[in-house]
Amino acid sequence: MKMDVIDLNDKVLKLQARSNELSQGLAQYSPVTVALRKRSLLDEARKKILNLIPAAASSWQTLEAQYPQPTQLFNHLSPAARAPLTPRDITYLYGSSTTGMAGNVAVYEASQWEILAAIEQFADTHENLFNRCFRFVFGGPAIGDESE
Repeated sequence: MKMDVIDLNDKVLKLQARSNELSQGLAQYSPVTVALRKRSLLDEARKKILNLIPAAASSWQTLEAQYPQPTQLFNHLSPAARAPLTPRDITYLYGSSTTGMAGNVAVYEASQWEILAAIEQFADTHENLFNRCFRFVFGGPAIGDESE
């Protein structure tokens, strides 16, 4: 009986150590996951904009060629359609789409809740932009979004 308890304690300690190793390993992927989820949100915002323009281009790159300046695209969209996006948000969508664009579409489409978690978990200098994009894509405020 005493040997069984010692064996069980050893197994518990080994499992705890393995669990800690796995947790540390997962923690290193969290920023990557957040980046993918934010990228997914930006991709969804671009798709929505493409759908708002009659006779829209088939891709974001073609749309950028039709509207070389972000302000041209912003002004083309009706105020109701583009709300709550700002001209600066459209400029960000233009700029972020050119980063490694060759086939660089989010390899993973995040759910509304995964995107929301990414916005909340890692606030950064673009937090307001992501909150506005969230409202634009999903029609409701992100939790903790004070910009309403």
